[in-house]
Amino acid sequence: MYSTSAYATSLRYLTRLSIFSKAKQGGIVGIALDSAYYEPYSKSSKDKAAAARLLDFNLGWFAEPLVYGRYPKSMRKLVKERLPNFSKEEKSLIKASFDYLGINYYLSLFAQNMRKRPTGILHHEVDSLALGVGVLQANDVKMPLAETLNDVHRIAYTLRHLNAIRKAIQ
Repeated sequence: MYSTSAYATSLRYLTRLSIFSKAKQGGIVGIALDSAYYEPYSKSSKDKAAAARLLDFNLGWFAEPLVYGRYPKSMRKLVKERLPNFSKEEKSLIKASFDYLGINYYLSLFAQNMRKRPTGILHHEVDSLALGVGVLQANDVKMPLAETLNDVHRIAYTLRHLNAIRKAIQ
């Protein structure tokens, strides 16, 4: 069976939710998840799909059961019967059971479609048929100092990212 960590996390969340009574306690219920964000490595449709799959296999694995009562479509398609299923009762209890959903992100990576599934590697990215890339290049000691100090690509990305955050807040 596929890793049950997201399934177990969802059930623990339900258990705690059942203990907490909004009516008696007068509070709100929320959950914070964290995930990297994935940009396609290239403009190819395969890399774009790989970025979406990686987001599904990282954030969607935990968030979609809470929002929709099911796992992301890409996970259901690729992982199939190894993915644990929620019972009808669990789905009805967990779906939209929160007042807010927080998303923490600390890292952005490039996503590249994997040409073939590697063997002998036990990691959820193998099932996604996508691989996050980019971190090693950032720490490449062979990169010339001038490029390190004037990293146009990362500077432009950071500016676009901060601008998007500003627009979202406004």
